Parts: sequence; structure tokens; C-alpha cells
Amino acid sequence: RILFYLFNTELFPGMSLPRYLYILYGGLQFDRTAILYLNIPYLLFYLIPHPYKFTKVYQKFLLALFVIPNAIGLAFNCADFIYYKFILKRTTISVFSILKNEENFSSLGFQFLIDYSYVFLIWCILIFALIKGHKWIKFNYTFFEKKLVYYPTSIIVMLVYAAFTVAGIRGGFAHSTRPITLSNAGKYVENPDEMALVINTPFALIRTIDKKPYKKTHFFTEAEVDSIFSPIRKYDYEKPMNKKNVVILIWESLNREYISTLNKDMGTDYKGYTPFVDSLITKSLVFKNGFANGYKSIDATI
Repeated sequence: RILFYLFNTELFPGMSLPRYLYILYGGLQFDRTAILYLNIPYLLFYLIPHPYKFTKVYQKFLLALFVIPNAIGLAFNCADFIYYKFILKRTTISVFSILKNEENFSSLGFQFLIDYSYVFLIWCILIFALIKGHKWIKFNYTFFEKKLVYYPTSIIVMLVYAAFTVAGIRGGFAHSTRPITLSNAGKYVENPDEMALVINTPFALIRTIDKKPYKKTHFFTEAEVDSIFSPIRKYDYEKPMNKKNVVILIWESLNREYISTLNKDMGTDYKGYTPFVDSLITKSLVFKNGFANGYKSIDATI
């Protein structure tokens, strides 16, 4: 989480230490949920009582079950160190619907590893620490040799673990508590963009995995639409039209916050990034809002 911020500091201007510490505090519940999700298989197989639990083979199986899901989660987190700069949000499941249209996805992934090899190195260090940390944990197996105590105790521990896992994912034991989702990150920030500092990428992926993309629907035929409304307008002028050149600029996929002229209420410290467009706006007819009536342009089926 801290590395994510350090890689993208310039995208979160004006961040103070108390404010960032509060963001870290809010992020703990999202980290807790992500960790519980990723480690459900490991903890389940670890808590199941059986006589072969502490054999070398089974312990290696548990180690793999611990490292692999967490390594995948860390990989997505590390990838977002860089990828966030391009999409300005944590990676969600919708990104895969975009990437499926890339015919050279494997070569792009390989090129990513080359261009950002230092991020891959960070990921390797984290995995190394993960494995070392797991091996540092030592157990006294004497207790587990007492079967009359071991099996009942293990069952009780499994039930307690299940209860706390559900509560940890939901955010509490209250019946009215709803599982936390991406929007809950807004509680800890002053700017919506800062929500990316609160959530983590595995959480964003898991919580959007059941979100289905919008489907193209046809409520009217083209003839029915034309009979109700036509965008074509014809005007009759009493005088000949003054045939001056008219230039129409349509700027798509740019946040309004980057255009200084449209953010005069942001104060004297506000910085814009479009000086030439600002100069045009002062001499043009400007429509500040645009509304799309169709699919996003990336969808190849349209």
C-alpha cells in the first residue's frame, strides 16, 4: 500500500501525513477482507483435523496453498504501481474484458516485465519475505498428539474461524452489516481519486468479479426512432447565410479537472494542463457536459 502511494505520489497532491495515516487506517479493513478471501483455501485445509496434517508432504502442500494465492494478489498490487497511471483506478475485473481484445497480450505482458523490471524485483522480494515469514512460524506438535483433545479442539477452532471469517469479510457481526464494497472507501478520503489509496487491487478484483458488463439492447427500430425524433434540423433564413468557417472540437476521455477555464472555483492554487484549449474556450461556444448514448468504443462487438 505504501509502495503504491510512493509510485504515484504526483497523482495525489496536497497529501498530509495525518490524512495519509487515516487513509492507511481505513485501508486495514479492505486489507483484512482481501487477506481472508485469498487465504480461505489455506486456512480451511490447515484447520481440517486429520492425522497427516504435519507430514512433510502435507506441509509443503500447505505452503504452496499459502504462497500461490498471496503471490497472485501481490502481483496485481505491484502491477497497479504502474498501471494505475494509465487508467487512474485500481484494476477491476472489467479490465480483462478490455485486454481480451488485445491479440498480442502475451508480448505486452513480457514487455511490461522488461520495462518495469524493478517492479518485478519488488514482487520477488515480497514473495521471498512471504515464504520466510511462513517458515519462521514454529509449532509444538505435542498437543496435537493427544487425539481426545486434538479433534474436538480442532472442530471448535474451525467453527470459530468460520464465524470470524464471515464477520471479517462482512465488516462486523451485526445482521444489518453489509459486506464492504469499493464505495465504502469514500468514508476515509476527501477526494474521490484518493479511494485508490484505501482499497487494494485483490479486493477490487474480487468485489467486481460478479459484475456483468452492459448488454446492447434495442427498444425501437430505426424507423420508430425516426418517427419519434430526428436529430436532423433544417432552418429557413430570410437573409443569405454568412458562410464562415465553423470548427467543432469534441474532446473525449479527458477529465474536466485538467481544464483550468472550467475550474475557476478551485482557488488560486489550482493548476490546469490545457493552456491552448483554455484560450479557445474564452472565444468559443462551450458545452461543458457530454452524454454518450452507446457503448464504450473499446467494445469490438459494436
